[in-house]
Amino acid sequence: MAVLYERRFEPYDGALTSRWARRLVIPRYAMRDILRSRMALITFVAGFALPAVSAAVIYARHNATVLELLGQGFVDQVSIGTEFYTTFLVMQGWMTFVLALVVGPPLMARDLSDNALPLYLSRPISRLTYGAGKLAVLLVPLSAITWLPVLLLSLLQYGFDGAPWWQEHGHAVPAAFLASWALILPLSMVTLALSSLVSRRWVARGLMLGAVFVSRGMAEAINAVLDTRWGYLISPTRVVGTVWNQLFGGSDLLTLTGGPTLTPLSGWIVLALACIVSALVIASRIRAYAEVRS
Repeated sequence: MAVLYERRFEPYDGALTSRWARRLVIPRYAMRDILRSRMALITFVAGFALPAVSAAVIYARHNATVLELLGQGFVDQVSIGTEFYTTFLVMQGWMTFVLALVVGPPLMARDLSDNALPLYLSRPISRLTYGAGKLAVLLVPLSAITWLPVLLLSLLQYGFDGAPWWQEHGHAVPAAFLASWALILPLSMVTLALSSLVSRRWVARGLMLGAVFVSRGMAEAINAVLDTRWGYLISPTRVVGTVWNQLFGGSDLLTLTGGPTLTPLSGWIVLALACIVSALVIASRIRAYAEVRS
Protein backbone atom coordinates (compact mmCIF):
# COMPACT_ATOMS: atom_id res chain seq x y z
CA MET A 1 0.00 0.00 0.00
CA ALA A 2 1.56 3.25 -1.10
CA VAL A 3 1.49 6.16 1.24
CA LEU A 4 1.78 9.67 -0.12
CA TYR A 5 3.24 12.46 1.98
CA GLU A 6 2.20 15.91 0.91
CA ARG A 7 4.96 18.47 1.29
CA ARG A 8 4.29 22.10 0.67
CA PHE A 9 5.73 25.39 1.73
CA GLU A 10 4.12 27.05 4.70
CA PRO A 11 5.13 30.62 5.56
CA TYR A 12 6.37 31.50 9.02
CA ASP A 13 3.50 32.79 11.13
CA GLY A 14 5.32 33.45 14.41
CA ALA A 15 6.24 36.71 16.06
CA LEU A 16 8.54 39.03 14.10
CA THR A 17 11.39 40.97 15.65
CA SER A 18 11.42 44.73 15.33
CA ARG A 19 13.75 46.54 12.93
CA TRP A 20 15.79 47.92 15.81
CA ALA A 21 16.26 44.43 17.22
CA ARG A 22 17.59 43.28 13.87
CA ARG A 23 20.00 46.21 13.68
CA LEU A 24 21.41 45.34 17.11
CA VAL A 25 22.19 41.73 16.21
CA ILE A 26 25.62 42.52 14.76
CA PRO A 27 26.95 44.70 17.63
CA ARG A 28 25.36 42.51 20.30
CA TYR A 29 27.06 39.30 19.26
CA ALA A 30 30.31 41.04 18.34
CA MET A 31 30.40 42.68 21.77
CA ARG A 32 29.80 39.29 23.36
CA ASP A 33 32.86 37.90 21.59
CA ILE A 34 34.92 40.87 22.81
CA LEU A 35 33.90 40.31 26.42
CA ARG A 36 34.97 36.69 26.09
CA SER A 37 38.48 37.83 25.16
CA ARG A 38 40.62 38.17 28.26
CA MET A 39 43.02 40.64 26.66
CA ALA A 40 40.21 42.87 25.37
CA LEU A 41 38.43 42.81 28.73
CA ILE A 42 41.61 43.67 30.65
CA THR A 43 42.39 46.54 28.28
CA PHE A 44 38.85 47.90 28.52
CA VAL A 45 38.84 47.79 32.32
CA ALA A 46 42.30 49.43 32.42
CA GLY A 47 40.81 52.35 30.49
CA PHE A 48 38.79 53.30 33.57
CA ALA A 49 41.82 53.60 35.86
CA LEU A 50 42.54 57.25 35.04
CA PRO A 51 38.88 58.34 35.22
CA ALA A 52 38.62 56.67 38.64
CA VAL A 53 41.77 58.44 39.86
CA SER A 54 40.50 61.76 38.47
CA ALA A 55 37.17 61.35 40.25
CA ALA A 56 39.04 60.58 43.48
CA VAL A 57 41.14 63.74 43.04
CA ILE A 58 38.04 65.88 42.52
CA TYR A 59 36.45 64.41 45.64
CA ALA A 60 39.64 64.83 47.65
CA ARG A 61 39.79 68.55 46.78
CA HIS A 62 36.48 69.00 48.58
CA ASN A 63 36.99 66.62 51.49
CA ALA A 64 37.76 68.31 54.79
CA THR A 65 39.83 65.41 56.11
CA VAL A 66 42.04 65.28 53.03
CA LEU A 67 42.49 69.04 53.01
CA GLU A 68 43.51 68.94 56.64
CA LEU A 69 46.17 66.36 55.87
CA LEU A 70 47.51 67.80 52.60
CA GLY A 71 46.81 71.48 53.09
CA GLN A 72 45.48 74.19 50.80
CA GLY A 73 48.46 73.73 48.48
CA PHE A 74 46.90 70.50 47.25
CA VAL A 75 43.83 72.38 46.04
CA ASP A 76 45.92 75.08 44.38
CA GLN A 77 48.16 72.59 42.53
CA VAL A 78 45.32 70.40 41.22
CA SER A 79 43.11 72.64 39.10
CA ILE A 80 40.21 71.09 37.19
CA GLY A 81 40.21 73.09 33.99
CA THR A 82 41.52 73.12 30.44
CA GLU A 83 44.95 71.68 31.25
CA PHE A 84 43.34 68.94 33.31
CA TYR A 85 41.11 67.85 30.44
CA THR A 86 43.98 68.14 27.97
CA THR A 87 46.22 65.89 30.03
CA PHE A 88 43.32 63.51 30.63
CA LEU A 89 42.55 63.13 26.91
CA VAL A 90 46.19 62.75 25.89
CA MET A 91 46.63 59.86 28.32
CA GLN A 92 43.26 58.33 27.44
CA GLY A 93 44.05 58.79 23.77
CA TRP A 94 46.88 56.28 23.99
CA MET A 95 44.66 53.89 25.95
CA THR A 96 42.04 54.33 23.22
CA PHE A 97 44.58 53.35 20.58
CA VAL A 98 45.58 50.24 22.54
CA LEU A 99 41.94 49.21 22.94
CA ALA A 100 41.27 49.69 19.22
CA LEU A 101 44.44 47.72 18.48
CA VAL A 102 43.12 44.79 20.50
CA VAL A 103 39.44 44.90 19.59
CA GLY A 104 39.35 46.21 16.02
CA PRO A 105 41.37 43.92 13.72
CA PRO A 106 39.24 40.75 14.15
CA LEU A 107 35.90 42.48 13.60
CA MET A 108 35.60 42.08 9.82
CA ALA A 109 38.66 39.93 9.16
CA ARG A 110 36.99 36.85 10.64
CA ASP A 111 33.82 37.25 8.59
CA LEU A 112 35.75 37.79 5.37
CA SER A 113 38.20 34.93 5.91
CA ASP A 114 35.35 32.54 6.76
CA ASN A 115 33.12 33.77 3.88
CA ALA A 116 30.41 34.65 6.38
CA LEU A 117 29.15 37.81 4.68
CA PRO A 118 26.73 35.94 2.35
CA LEU A 119 25.15 34.37 5.43
CA TYR A 120 24.76 37.74 7.13
CA LEU A 121 23.37 39.54 4.09
CA SER A 122 20.94 36.75 3.22
CA ARG A 123 19.12 37.68 6.43
CA PRO A 124 17.13 40.91 6.86
CA ILE A 125 20.42 42.76 7.44
CA SER A 126 21.55 45.37 4.94
CA ARG A 127 25.13 46.28 4.10
CA LEU A 128 24.70 49.57 5.94
CA THR A 129 23.36 47.80 9.03
CA TYR A 130 26.28 45.38 9.01
CA GLY A 131 28.90 48.12 8.64
CA ALA A 132 27.26 50.39 11.22
CA GLY A 133 26.99 47.49 13.64
CA LYS A 134 30.68 46.69 13.37
CA LEU A 135 31.54 50.37 13.75
CA ALA A 136 29.40 50.61 16.89
CA VAL A 137 31.43 47.80 18.46
CA LEU A 138 34.41 50.15 18.38
CA LEU A 139 32.70 53.46 19.07
CA VAL A 140 30.88 52.30 22.21
CA PRO A 141 33.91 51.14 24.26
CA LEU A 142 36.09 53.97 22.95
CA SER A 143 33.43 56.50 23.96
CA ALA A 144 33.22 54.89 27.39
CA ILE A 145 36.85 55.80 28.14
CA THR A 146 37.03 59.23 26.45
CA TRP A 147 34.16 61.70 26.27
CA LEU A 148 31.79 59.90 28.64
CA PRO A 149 34.19 60.15 31.63
CA VAL A 150 34.74 63.81 30.74
CA LEU A 151 31.03 64.50 31.08
CA LEU A 152 30.77 62.54 34.33
CA LEU A 153 33.80 64.30 35.84
CA SER A 154 32.37 67.65 34.78
CA LEU A 155 29.07 66.87 36.50
CA LEU A 156 30.95 65.83 39.62
CA GLN A 157 32.99 69.04 39.63
CA TYR A 158 29.90 71.12 38.95
CA GLY A 159 28.16 69.43 41.87
CA PHE A 160 30.91 70.62 44.22
CA ASP A 161 31.70 74.11 42.86
CA GLY A 162 28.49 75.02 41.03
CA ALA A 163 28.09 77.88 38.56
CA PRO A 164 31.38 79.70 39.31
CA TRP A 165 33.42 76.72 38.11
CA TRP A 166 31.29 76.34 34.97
CA GLN A 167 31.65 80.01 34.08
CA GLU A 168 35.44 79.74 34.30
CA HIS A 169 36.11 76.29 32.86
CA GLY A 170 32.85 75.24 31.19
CA HIS A 171 34.23 75.90 27.70
CA ALA A 172 36.67 73.00 28.16
CA VAL A 173 33.83 70.44 28.35
CA PRO A 174 32.50 70.79 24.76
CA ALA A 175 36.09 71.13 23.56
CA ALA A 176 36.94 67.79 25.22
CA PHE A 177 33.81 66.24 23.74
CA LEU A 178 34.72 67.32 20.18
CA ALA A 179 38.35 66.36 20.71
CA SER A 180 37.28 62.87 21.76
CA TRP A 181 35.23 62.37 18.60
CA ALA A 182 38.04 63.81 16.47
CA LEU A 183 40.07 60.85 17.73
CA ILE A 184 37.69 57.92 18.13
CA LEU A 185 35.73 58.30 14.86
CA PRO A 186 38.72 58.37 12.44
CA LEU A 187 40.51 55.74 14.54
CA SER A 188 37.48 53.42 14.43
CA MET A 189 36.95 53.93 10.70
CA VAL A 190 40.60 53.30 9.81
CA THR A 191 40.76 50.26 12.10
CA LEU A 192 37.66 48.76 10.52
CA ALA A 193 38.99 49.47 7.02
CA LEU A 194 42.25 47.67 7.81
CA SER A 195 40.28 44.78 9.28
CA SER A 196 38.35 44.49 6.03
CA LEU A 197 41.47 44.61 3.84
CA VAL A 198 43.59 41.95 5.55
CA SER A 199 42.49 38.54 6.77
CA ARG A 200 45.06 38.19 9.53
CA ARG A 201 44.76 40.08 12.78
CA TRP A 202 48.49 40.46 13.36
CA VAL A 203 48.91 42.08 9.94
CA ALA A 204 46.21 44.64 10.71
CA ARG A 205 47.77 45.37 14.09
CA GLY A 206 51.16 45.80 12.47
CA LEU A 207 49.72 48.28 9.99
CA MET A 208 48.10 50.24 12.82
CA LEU A 209 51.36 50.41 14.77
CA GLY A 210 53.22 51.46 11.64
CA ALA A 211 50.66 54.18 10.90
CA VAL A 212 51.30 55.73 14.31
CA PHE A 213 55.01 55.24 14.94
CA VAL A 214 56.67 54.66 11.56
CA SER A 215 54.74 57.49 9.91
CA ARG A 216 56.12 59.93 12.50
CA GLY A 217 59.69 59.15 11.38
CA MET A 218 58.70 59.31 7.73
CA ALA A 219 57.13 62.71 8.29
CA GLU A 220 60.31 64.02 9.89
CA ALA A 221 62.36 62.68 6.96
CA ILE A 222 60.08 64.30 4.38
CA ASN A 223 60.24 67.63 6.18
CA ALA A 224 64.05 67.46 6.41
CA VAL A 225 64.54 66.57 2.75
CA LEU A 226 61.98 68.97 1.27
CA ASP A 227 62.40 71.71 3.87
CA THR A 228 58.69 71.81 4.66
CA ARG A 229 56.28 71.05 7.46
CA TRP A 230 53.58 69.40 5.36
CA GLY A 231 55.14 66.00 5.87
CA TYR A 232 53.34 65.96 9.21
CA LEU A 233 50.11 65.37 7.30
CA ILE A 234 50.95 61.65 7.24
CA SER A 235 51.53 61.52 11.00
CA PRO A 236 48.29 60.77 12.90
CA THR A 237 49.67 62.04 16.22
CA ARG A 238 50.62 65.39 14.65
CA VAL A 239 47.25 65.75 12.92
CA VAL A 240 45.23 64.95 16.05
CA GLY A 241 47.53 67.17 18.13
CA THR A 242 46.89 70.07 15.77
CA VAL A 243 43.11 69.69 15.98
CA TRP A 244 43.18 69.33 19.76
CA ASN A 245 45.42 72.38 20.08
CA GLN A 246 42.80 74.45 18.26
CA LEU A 247 39.90 73.09 20.33
CA PHE A 248 41.61 73.77 23.65
CA GLY A 249 42.87 77.20 22.62
CA GLY A 250 46.57 76.31 22.80
CA SER A 251 48.32 74.02 25.26
CA ASP A 252 51.96 73.44 26.18
CA LEU A 253 51.34 69.70 26.32
CA LEU A 254 49.80 69.60 22.84
CA THR A 255 52.60 71.78 21.48
CA LEU A 256 55.03 69.08 22.54
CA THR A 257 52.93 66.44 20.77
CA GLY A 258 52.71 68.41 17.55
CA GLY A 259 50.19 71.17 17.99
CA PRO A 260 51.29 74.21 15.95
CA THR A 261 53.21 72.44 13.18
CA LEU A 262 50.14 72.32 10.92
CA THR A 263 47.18 74.58 10.34
CA PRO A 264 43.95 73.49 12.09
CA LEU A 265 42.09 73.40 8.78
CA SER A 266 44.59 70.95 7.30
CA GLY A 267 44.19 68.73 10.36
CA TRP A 268 40.40 68.63 10.02
CA ILE A 269 40.69 67.91 6.29
CA VAL A 270 43.03 64.96 6.90
CA LEU A 271 40.69 63.48 9.52
CA ALA A 272 37.70 63.90 7.22
CA LEU A 273 39.55 62.28 4.32
CA ALA A 274 40.57 59.38 6.56
CA CYS A 275 36.91 58.78 7.42
CA ILE A 276 35.72 59.08 3.81
CA VAL A 277 38.39 56.79 2.35
CA SER A 278 37.87 54.25 5.11
CA ALA A 279 34.10 54.28 4.50
CA LEU A 280 34.65 53.63 0.79
CA VAL A 281 37.02 50.75 1.54
CA ILE A 282 34.60 49.20 4.01
CA ALA A 283 31.67 49.54 1.59
CA SER A 284 33.65 47.88 -1.18
CA ARG A 285 34.46 44.92 1.05
CA ILE A 286 30.91 44.27 2.29
CA ARG A 287 29.56 42.07 -0.48
CA ALA A 288 27.05 39.23 -0.56
CA TYR A 289 29.27 37.19 -2.85
CA ALA A 290 32.94 36.38 -3.21
CA GLU A 291 34.86 36.64 -6.49
CA VAL A 292 36.22 33.32 -7.66
CA ARG A 293 39.53 33.54 -9.48
CA SER A 294 40.69 30.72 -11.71
